[in-house]
Amino acid sequence: MEGENKKSAVSDVGAWAMNVISSVGIIMANKQLMSSSGYAFSFDF
Repeated sequence: MEGENKKSAVSDVGAWAMNVISSVGIIMANKQLMSSSGYAFSFDF
């Protein structure tokens, strides 16, 4: 029973880590796209 519980905890930590890493990556990509020195991307208003 303990091996099953430990495996579940390890997979939970891995899932949380991937969630945080992907969220930070998306935020960094958005900041880069929306910055004036980033790619040639602008809002046409």
